[in-house]
Amino acid sequence: MNFKNMSVDERKDWIETFVGGAFGVIAIIAAIIEYALGDNGAIAGMFKDIFGTLVVVVLLFAAMPKRKKFNFEENLTAALDEWAKANSNMIVRNDAMDGKGKNDTVAPWYGMGMKTDMNDFYRDVSTTRQAGWFVRLPAIKEENYNKENIRINFHLNKETFFGRGSELADDALKVEFDKLSNLFAQFISRKFASYASAAGKNDMLTVEIKHPIKTEEDIERLIDIINTAYSAYLVSSHIKLK
Repeated sequence: MNFKNMSVDERKDWIETFVGGAFGVIAIIAAIIEYALGDNGAIAGMFKDIFGTLVVVVLLFAAMPKRKKFNFEENLTAALDEWAKANSNMIVRNDAMDGKGKNDTVAPWYGMGMKTDMNDFYRDVSTTRQAGWFVRLPAIKEENYNKENIRINFHLNKETFFGRGSELADDALKVEFDKLSNLFAQFISRKFASYASAAGKNDMLTVEIKHPIKTEEDIERLIDIINTAYSAYLVSSHIKLK
C-alpha cells in the first residue's frame, strides 16, 4: 500500500481505520491490565473507558455520509446533456456535433445542433432530421474553462430563419444575418452585462464569458446563456406552418 499514491478520500478512510483500530487495541490492552490488577486497576479502567469511547466516536465519523467531491468536467457534461435532452425536440446532441474525425482521439469542441425545420418544435420526434450546428463550446476539459474570456460560438442557419428554399441572394442574406446576429448580441450583452459580452457578424454570434467557470453556479449561468440564445432563435425563426 503506497500512501503517496492514494487519493485524498482514500487517505482519509485509511487514517480513520488506523486511528479507530489503534484506539480499539489500546482499549483492549487497558481492559486486560484492569482485569489483571483487580481493585488496583483504576487507571487502566479509566484508559479503557476513554479509548473505548474514542473508538465509538471514530466509527460515528466514519459512518457519516461523505460529501461527494465536485468533479467539474462530469458536472458540466451532465448539465449540458440534461439541457439538450430537455430540448430534444429541436436540439441534437451526438458525437458528430463535436467535430471529431475518424482518426481524432480528442474532439476540438463540444457541440450541439439544432433542427432547421421549426415545425419539429411541435412534434414528438426523436430523429435528428435536418439539423445544422447551433453552438460550439471549448472541449470539456477543466483547463479550458478555468480561465478568463471563454469563447462560445453560435451559428445562424439559413433555413431556421428564412425557411427552406429561401431565394435570398448572398448579399441580401448577409445583411439579414447581420441584423439578426447583432440583435442577439445586444440582447445577450444586456442580460449578462457583468458576466459576458457578445458580438454578431453575418451568420455567427460569439459570446465571450469574462470570468472562469469553476462552480455549479458558474455552470448554471453558462446553461442560462445557451438557453437565452436558443430562446432568441425560436422567437426570431421563420415558421411556415404545414
